[in-house]
Amino acid sequence: MGRGWIVVGLLAAALVGGCQNGESPRSVPHGLAGARYVSLSGSDSNPGTSVKPWRTIQKALDTLRPGQTAAVMAGVYRESLVMRRAGTALAPITVQSYPGEMAIVQPAGVGEMDYPLRITSGAAYFRFRAFVVEDAPLDTTVNVYVAAQDKPYPHDIEISGCEIRSSTGTGLLAEPNSFRVKVLGNVVHDNGLGTAHQHQGIYFQGKDGVIARNVVYGQPNGFGIQVRAGAKRVLVANNTAVGNSLSGIVVENSATRVTVVNNISAFNGGWAVYGYDSGEGPVLPGNVAHHNLGYENGSGGFSNGGRPVIDFSADRNVVANPKFVDRDVHDYHLRPNSPARDKGDPRYQPNLGAY
Repeated sequence: MGRGWIVVGLLAAALVGGCQNGESPRSVPHGLAGARYVSLSGSDSNPGTSVKPWRTIQKALDTLRPGQTAAVMAGVYRESLVMRRAGTALAPITVQSYPGEMAIVQPAGVGEMDYPLRITSGAAYFRFRAFVVEDAPLDTTVNVYVAAQDKPYPHDIEISGCEIRSSTGTGLLAEPNSFRVKVLGNVVHDNGLGTAHQHQGIYFQGKDGVIARNVVYGQPNGFGIQVRAGAKRVLVANNTAVGNSLSGIVVENSATRVTVVNNISAFNGGWAVYGYDSGEGPVLPGNVAHHNLGYENGSGGFSNGGRPVIDFSADRNVVANPKFVDRDVHDYHLRPNSPARDKGDPRYQPNLGAY
């Protein structure tokens, strides 16, 4: 598709398939030699092999050592997952759906700690890939929560290739004590359901983070992507934000050194890219937005509210129809004649790989 405003499209249709609920792996695919396995037909007293898999994803989170991978077979896993352990820079811990499948993670209950996935103190060099994560039950819960009150704070976390949907609260939240969180190639939609409170698709407050190549749509009462208090040196690149009730991409005055580049933000209720001035505290420096495309957003294209939170002076943001393949069915790939093709800044093509 060329460089520039590239969208990932929906992932679920390509990833769902293969084994049905409860089946054990039929073979060891390329790249999973030595992996551990999780299946609804397994037992946590098993060794986690392809023949004798574990039953729960939590068993994998509690057991894997640096450099190890767990492959999770298709099915619905009702677990309020918590990750507290660390891999290393050269040997991360990876938990992923079995290739060609897409396991579903739901919370185990409806309490205040029932996050489908919580990544907290002690977690580091951890990759979570190709899951459906859904149904966080309360306004105070989110589907994917990266946060900790105590050291060691979570760092070097990758959430990639997931579909994050249908939370009562926000889709994904990375709090200020998180470092080097990468949110890559996910589809995030319809979060904040059944509540009058505002909730975002992706709500980011971490440091040295990357939010790249995500499709974020259909938040009924919130922004697509919001970067705010505590956020520092965050790259927001090559995302597509469509049909969110408020603005597509927002940077607040309490964030600093946020770069918003090569994004498409269209058909949102607010602005395409918006610098939000809360009126509290100073406007922190270094927030820039360029080479973004906006179209048919309810409030307009690219703007600051109050003091200048985002520097738009590069004047490389454009308003034009991105020409999606079929917005009605959420296919946000670009048609061959899209003005977004090959028009982004080639310096910002984030690597989707790990650390």
